[in-house]
Amino acid sequence: MCAPAPEPGPAVCVDCDPGSGRAPACAAGERAAPSTGCVAVGAPSVAWRAADGVARLGECARYERTDLEAGCVAVGPRMCAAEWRLEGGCWVEPAACPGGVALPSGCLWPADPAGCPEGRWGVVPEGWEGNAPASYVDSAAADGGDGSAQRPHRRIADALATFGGGPGVVYLAPGDYAGLRLPDGVSLVGHCAADTRLVADGGYALNQQEGAVGALVGLTLVGGAQATVRTPATLTLHGVLVRGAAQGVVLSGSRGAVRLVESVIDGEGGALVDGIVAGPGQVALERSGITGTQDGALLAVGTTIEVTGSFVGGVVGRPRVGDAIQIADGAHLTVADSVLAGYRGAAVHVLAAGEGRAPSVAALDRVVVRQTRPGPSVAGESGLRVGAGSRLTVRDSALVANPLSQVIASGEDAEAAIERSLLRGAVASVAATGVGALADRGGRIVVTDCEAVANPGSGLAAFNGGTLAVERSVIRGNGSEALGFNEAPGAGVAFGQGGRGRVAGSVFLDNVRRGVLIIDGPSDEAIAVEDCTFLQPAGDGYRLAVDVLRGRLHLGGTLLEGSLGLGVGAQDAELALENCAVRGFECVALPGGTVGAGIISLDSEVILRGVDIGPGCGGGVESKFTAASGGERGLTIQDSVVRSVTPPGPAVPGLGGVYVWGSGDLSLSDVVIQDVVGPGGVGLAEGARLEVDAVRIVGVRGDGVVGGGHGVWASDAAAATIRRADLAALHVAGIAWFDGGGLTVVDSRIAEVTGGPFFNDEDVFTTGAGHGVFVAGGTAAVGRSVVEGAEQVAVMTDGGDVRVECTSLSAARSCALAIAGGRIAWDHPEEGECPQAEAADVPRAPRPGEPVLPPRE
Repeated sequence: MCAPAPEPGPAVCVDCDPGSGRAPACAAGERAAPSTGCVAVGAPSVAWRAADGVARLGECARYERTDLEAGCVAVGPRMCAAEWRLEGGCWVEPAACPGGVALPSGCLWPADPAGCPEGRWGVVPEGWEGNAPASYVDSAAADGGDGSAQRPHRRIADALATFGGGPGVVYLAPGDYAGLRLPDGVSLVGHCAADTRLVADGGYALNQQEGAVGALVGLTLVGGAQATVRTPATLTLHGVLVRGAAQGVVLSGSRGAVRLVESVIDGEGGALVDGIVAGPGQVALERSGITGTQDGALLAVGTTIEVTGSFVGGVVGRPRVGDAIQIADGAHLTVADSVLAGYRGAAVHVLAAGEGRAPSVAALDRVVVRQTRPGPSVAGESGLRVGAGSRLTVRDSALVANPLSQVIASGEDAEAAIERSLLRGAVASVAATGVGALADRGGRIVVTDCEAVANPGSGLAAFNGGTLAVERSVIRGNGSEALGFNEAPGAGVAFGQGGRGRVAGSVFLDNVRRGVLIIDGPSDEAIAVEDCTFLQPAGDGYRLAVDVLRGRLHLGGTLLEGSLGLGVGAQDAELALENCAVRGFECVALPGGTVGAGIISLDSEVILRGVDIGPGCGGGVESKFTAASGGERGLTIQDSVVRSVTPPGPAVPGLGGVYVWGSGDLSLSDVVIQDVVGPGGVGLAEGARLEVDAVRIVGVRGDGVVGGGHGVWASDAAAATIRRADLAALHVAGIAWFDGGGLTVVDSRIAEVTGGPFFNDEDVFTTGAGHGVFVAGGTAAVGRSVVEGAEQVAVMTDGGDVRVECTSLSAARSCALAIAGGRIAWDHPEEGECPQAEAADVPRAPRPGEPVLPPRE
């Protein structure tokens, strides 16, 4: 007795067409699976979600950040002078303020005569306490003055003597004065920095000794080490210009403090070696600038530093030196509403901890970090650099046009957190090509609500054991050049040489070669890309959404749309896709052949669950296995849809829906494959093995030029077991088995094989066929199934050994079987056989073009 056959096809197919069984057509921002029907997929978004449900991204100004929730958002200093506003950003131009410094609020010229007060005496800044006694000094006055404004002293020492060691304010008329040691509580107020100078005497212009608290106002300091502050002295500079041939300000010892307000340290093109050199203590810059130094603008060890509304940069630099700000050994740096521009090394370099040195911490808020120094780039240049064990935080800032990388965290436990910031247009350097943010050599970078755009190497990257975590960010237009790490090509986000991490809730748009690249990823864990949207428009060359070369990747909840060539490529990798959509992939002609597929893999383990593939060009999913795979890897597809795949063009064969060749396994369960133009819904070749359970293949046809249209076809396959398959609306054959091992078909239905264009056994292109099951070599068993509506023959063999049991057969010729060679054993022999088959009715094995993995230049 023949047991009743179960219903073929997926057990559940939500919203499938009740007549054809096709999966539903979903909106652009959705994907379908048999178990769920249409559900949303891709990056969650409010401001940028278009009517079709996809986060399309609008056009923001060049120096605004694209935020997925808020739209276009300004970054950088809150206060920005009108002359600096450019394309949504604060594009401060240092060269626009000759003799001064370009602050976000405008040019600061402390030595501009136009800013001098009337008369010959300066004024105490508003808000300063004025209770201290005053004494006046004029270097052009005669001896014997009483220190009044009318009869000033000639020397500062005479004025100090009148204070009796107590506090006081010394007003200086225009002129030059010798450097001095400033007593406790004394302030020097010049007429203005344009005409009143302290000239170094004995190596310094000003020496602030232990315990002293003082201030300088409206002065220019020139000479050696202009201002030296020793423990625990405190010095304030207001409206002061520092020029000279050594250090601008030296803070030595511990617990000292220096505060610059509306002051400038001008290295005059490298004549000044360092702007500020500070040991443990405090340094503050308020609406001030440091520029033109040779080795560095601000070098600090164990110092607490606050920079507000200021400019730091313009470092001329020598090989291996030239950081604008360098901190070490427990230093804490805060920079807000400021511009860091023009440096030879890094804008901020947070040195590594270790070997007795404490970790340092830097925080930047609303800052522009921009490399403006002309000339060739050198190795080591970055916008912001943090070393092992130290910490860096960046918020609401713009990092623009920095060599090597905008941000780099390098060394074990080096950490950088970048939030709500723009990383735009890193430029080429010797060591590598511009990267927005790079986690390297065990460093870690967390990027949240940022935009990485037009960085030629990669928008974001993790290499050499670095870790990168990306949340809710926009990765746009990166990857036009090679990265320089292990000859890796450019990408939106790249992981290599053990680099690891996760990307979530983000949008990839118009990245030139790849959205995500993994090359030699970690072996102990998978890199995760979750709830993302890839929008890769057509253009020259090829553009993959995701490419994995020797690594592990998990893609979840992600929309990959509009790739040119491949949606996903994998080689010697482990790849898992869950709840994803891969659609709109276009074919592209390369020197090695035409590339086009949703997913292509070589010697890789690939698992697809809840994935919607198509429409697209070339093939839906293809896996190739060579001897290098050891026969232990395979392709598994569950609860998924492959739809609307077309060939590359006239006389160029496609790959069909799913194609596996080589000694690998293909497992399909609860899958719908529909409306494919090409060799077949499922194809096997060269030793592949197939397991099918609860699969529907509907609407497969040839293209009228190269033929095709099988539900399942195999050439030199090892074995196949097909259970609960529903194959309908096909051209040449429901199942075509060419020179393979054992084929088993159980509990299945094959219907509506109407015939179509194909190459026959004599290699003549013709129209016809329409067989339910065709076996040319090898063995086959068909049981508990239905084969109906075949245009010519229900079951046909050409040299195969076929057994048919408990199966209903019907065909348009009113006969069930045809034998062109081989034999068929059937449990209903009384129904008879068709007449001897002609060669014209016998199709040959399809010959789809060999798959082409994209070259890795």
